[in-house]
Amino acid sequence: MATRLLIIDPDPGQRSRYREVFPAEDFLLRFESQGERGLECAFDWKPSCVLLEARLPGISGLEVCRLLKADPRTAQTPVFFVSASAAQADIVSGLKSGADEYLAKPFHPTELLWRTRGLLRRFQNASVNPEPVLKCGPLSLDTEQGICRLKDQVLRLTPKEVALLEAFLRRPGRVLKRRYLLESVWGFDEDVRTRVVDLTLFRLRRKLGALGDRLETLPGFGYRLDLP
Repeated sequence: MATRLLIIDPDPGQRSRYREVFPAEDFLLRFESQGERGLECAFDWKPSCVLLEARLPGISGLEVCRLLKADPRTAQTPVFFVSASAAQADIVSGLKSGADEYLAKPFHPTELLWRTRGLLRRFQNASVNPEPVLKCGPLSLDTEQGICRLKDQVLRLTPKEVALLEAFLRRPGRVLKRRYLLESVWGFDEDVRTRVVDLTLFRLRRKLGALGDRLETLPGFGYRLDLP
């Protein structure tokens, strides 16, 4: 199902740019040019995220954000200011109004795309309320404290190693593609040419000892935690 994005921006020239940023196969876009109409759309259409220009005719973008966050129908909808103003005072005002992200125009398309996806992912993860302690045989991971124990030994893992291990422990036995790991652990596109997944996985395997052999690399497919 396509992700619904409501874009409230008075500049009609921005619409084609937004369509270039968000692929149609993944996102369904709806545009409004006024704050009042944007609020009505948000309440009725129930978008997954609202992208908002601070400078709007009529109700300002700041007031729109406050009203969205105050209404129970949209209080949990992420609001992303994509504004023509890069002034520090305006950025602070936007965040104080309840916005969850702020990006000044002109924006780089890739940055807007992945920051939007990251924002959506944070809200989706927060709504799931996942188990804080994950276990696999003698291994346990406290995701809130970042503490990993193998039997009675505490392993010294870096934050990225903890995040990578958590991704596998939450989906044991499933093949995780490189793209998924880059998005969920590092927050960027699979097109970035890097071996960061393999290098981090190599270090993690060494720290896990014999259990690390169960973190499999499947060439051409991805990676998998093979259950004992």
